[in-house]
Amino acid sequence: SAWRTEQTLVSYRFDARHRLIEASNAVGETERYDYDDQHVILQRQLAGGASFFWEWERAGKAARCVRHWASFSQMDTRYVWDDAGRVTVQYVDGTEETYVHDVTARLVRQVAADGGEQLKAYDAQGRLVAEQDALGA
Repeated sequence: SAWRTEQTLVSYRFDARHRLIEASNAVGETERYDYDDQHVILQRQLAGGASFFWEWERAGKAARCVRHWASFSQMDTRYVWDDAGRVTVQYVDGTEETYVHDVTARLVRQVAADGGEQLKAYDAQGRLVAEQDALGA
């Protein structure tokens, strides 16, 4: 028997470079996406009109986001990277969080805006074997 479409829930449109450029839901609301020449996202425009933007350092798979902001003032986040696997996230309200990753990009430490620290440990196969939350548990 042949397939028969009952209802389209989501439809996607891709550009000539096979990048997702539009996603439309069942009622025709469409999101749009823009990329740089290395396929790294630069903008996402929601159906309601809000837009999100990304600024990057480096290129391609080595790209690291240094700023993520929106078309509304409540969102403007900056990312400060070092070469030891640490990124400090600076929010528009002045708070900061820090994330530390190991050489294989696994999260090993997170320090929240309130100073609470979470730790993670992995075995030789990369499996998460221990976690400690901000309360020490």
